[in-house]
Amino acid sequence: MNFKDIPISISYKSVGEDTFSKVLNPLLACSKTYKRSVGFFSSSALDFIGDGILTMARNGGHIFLATSPRLSDDDINAIKEGYDDREIAKKCFIDDVRKTLSEISDENAKILYLLIKENIVDIKIVLKNGGMYHDKLALLEDFQGNKIACVGSNNESEPGYNSNYEKVRVYKSWTDLEGRIDDEINEFDGIWGNSNGSLKVLDFMDAFSEEVLERVEHKGNYKKPENKYKMREYQDKAKENWNANGHKGFFVMATGTGKTITSLYSVKEFVECNNIFTIIAVPYKHLVSQWSEDAKEFFPDAYIQSVHGEIKDAETKIYANYLASKNSKKPIIVITTIKSFFLSKYVNLYDNINIIKDFSK
Repeated sequence: MNFKDIPISISYKSVGEDTFSKVLNPLLACSKTYKRSVGFFSSSALDFIGDGILTMARNGGHIFLATSPRLSDDDINAIKEGYDDREIAKKCFIDDVRKTLSEISDENAKILYLLIKENIVDIKIVLKNGGMYHDKLALLEDFQGNKIACVGSNNESEPGYNSNYEKVRVYKSWTDLEGRIDDEINEFDGIWGNSNGSLKVLDFMDAFSEEVLERVEHKGNYKKPENKYKMREYQDKAKENWNANGHKGFFVMATGTGKTITSLYSVKEFVECNNIFTIIAVPYKHLVSQWSEDAKEFFPDAYIQSVHGEIKDAETKIYANYLASKNSKKPIIVITTIKSFFLSKYVNLYDNINIIKDFSK
């Protein structure tokens, strides 16, 4: 399969970049190289393009990422005054890395570690004196030499792929009569080779690799924090009543009193002791994200899978987690919209897993 086999529009625009990630994943899956320049990078982007990246890695592809640290006004002024720009940039870059690695899932951290270990990804930091390197460009080439350039607008981050209003223009080598793709390739290669006179390129790949390894091993800055929630007396009482009622019932509580936290607190011991497959259904997509973040606090070792219309192959991931849990005995928690919960593919999946039989052992 190559790029010509994939239907590609001339641009992608939406509130949220789900439409672009839909085409980027299959493009990455058959790419030999992926050259990406962005204003800043967040590994949360792997939530949306991780499948394509992993397939690309298995096929022997390579990723070149040129990005910029987020410099404060004080940092920029310090550089202007002659302080060591390399040390300032390194500190800002590592701060960015630590922040984003502390927020991502263990699964995404392991993906990053794999990409580094197998020499699949290379990252360089780009500085502009007195300003910020803020280009938005993706260049892909398949194994048959077909090339694609995607220009603007999203950063390599979760908001760039899922939250913002963005537009990406796409150019294909087999229809590019004006040489736009070659122009963009020359621009990127000039930056990567540090021959662009307006920019300075630095290599902190070793430092990045060390931080990712620390994150995967949960060392130093990445030690798992204790549950940040402290339960109140009325939450303890709600839990006791729920247990006494055979783990059934409704929490009728005022707004702001912690219904979500009380619910997770109440099911935690029951789920872990009984190896229960847990499904949490909520009305809206944004609530899926909120519940997922809170669930991580109560179940740091569980397989937690979000499900809504913008998450690709969720049913495959659920089943993979189910198979893994049979050996690890870790809980599985699926957090889904009500609409997705009733889709036939998920109904059939839950039937095929045979929850009662497999999780009552």
